[in-house]
Amino acid sequence: MEKWDQIEAELDRDTDHAAAAELEPWKQIARRLIRYRIEQGITQTELARRCGMSQPAIARLESAEHEPKLSTLRKVAHALGGELVINLQVKGERHELATI
Repeated sequence: MEKWDQIEAELDRDTDHAAAAELEPWKQIARRLIRYRIEQGITQTELARRCGMSQPAIARLESAEHEPKLSTLRKVAHALGGELVINLQVKGERHELATI
């Protein structure tokens, strides 16, 4: 967990990263993915191999500097042993749309 804490602190210090309000949801996703990857002891290179992607593609995803594709999030979720669940919340009521 110590390694994640260090990385999270570095992300918080990244002013360009933190300043892009429109990227906030992607930043939250990226942080969670980084945390899950680190908790499982997986490198970006290994995650990329498991996803059939390149390491730079994983680095871009983890940088949260763009909106990721659902197909990419699905690959990463599966590579980490999870699944991607899409919910829609309307007037405080949450509805699961899909598990992919």
